Amino acid sequence: MTGHRARSGLVPLVLAGTLLAAGVAHAAGEPHGADLMPVLAALLLILVGARLGGSLVALAGQPPVLGELLVGVVLGNLGLVGFHGLDSIRSLASIDLLALIGVVFLLFAAGLASDVGEMAAVGWSSLLVAVIGVIAPMVLGFACSAGFFPDRPMLSHWYVGAVLCATSVGITVRLLNDLGRAQSLVGRIVIGAAVVDDVLGLVVLAVVTGLVRASDAGRAFQFSTVLWIVAKALGFLVGALLVGRWLSARAFRLATRLKGRTFLHVNSTAAGGGVAEILHRLIALFLDVGVEARWAVIEGTQPFFEATKLMHNGLQGQEVHISPRQWTVHRDVNDDNATRLSLEGDLVLIHDPQPAPLIRHRTGGRWV
Repeated sequence: MTGHRARSGLVPLVLAGTLLAAGVAHAAGEPHGADLMPVLAALLLILVGARLGGSLVALAGQPPVLGELLVGVVLGNLGLVGFHGLDSIRSLASIDLLALIGVVFLLFAAGLASDVGEMAAVGWSSLLVAVIGVIAPMVLGFACSAGFFPDRPMLSHWYVGAVLCATSVGITVRLLNDLGRAQSLVGRIVIGAAVVDDVLGLVVLAVVTGLVRASDAGRAFQFSTVLWIVAKALGFLVGALLVGRWLSARAFRLATRLKGRTFLHVNSTAAGGGVAEILHRLIALFLDVGVEARWAVIEGTQPFFEATKLMHNGLQGQEVHISPRQWTVHRDVNDDNATRLSLEGDLVLIHDPQPAPLIRHRTGGRWV
């Protein structure tokens, strides 16, 4: 419940940031820049709709994800009732890209909530549920399509049934998490079935699609195409399980070795530039996984940064001249910073040429 409140509290900040960004983009009005207003407006609509839908459904005692999905279905089909004001969103490549990224994160979260060993323990039960989960919607989809469209070709009815076989592991895990049943016996069976169902659904859809295309082209169906799809699906599944377990075991062993170690990052700016942008996120990631990490920023004078700018240009291949006075300024400013900063750490990473002379004040640890 606490985590749910925390996530809910972030929504106003996200919305406020979106509105602010939209205002700034609109005020800038650069003729050669990308038009961000439609993208930001679409994101705002999606965020507000999903949050409202989830909250309303939660008030009825149902998982919030159902409300979020329902809002998406409604927004995507307003054209059926004559409203076409949102049709332009479908043509926004940025929204499509963000949606794909969202799916990746959803599947990643599903993987974090799943345990291969626990799913393997209920493997036969999951397989039975998955087989029934493919056969039942396919037969029912065929029956409904044949009932509503009796004049359509037989393959079109099978295609409708094959499409209904598709499931979503990410949504399944999210739903079970909302219900607090992801780690239960039923939850493990359902998650395992969803994984198998995805593979079986892909095979069924590939077969039916191949039959439809072969029929339209007036040629024989090529079973080799289906076999290749099946081989790729099974190869990816088995490879992901084997490689994933192998990598995770070694990653945890490495993390154990890092426990109690301290990492110090040193650079010349706290904002702006690639290093600062990376460190803002990298330090948080270190702390999230339990690794003690610190970030120190040196201070300098205008002559100091003029000298280090020449160093930067020289490292980029330009021909520059750095005077002895500038080398002295570079060293003296770092000596002053050494008296102010704590340079203790098992690993000290110097990210810029500006603080490089700090190594003269090394007292231990490894410096890079």
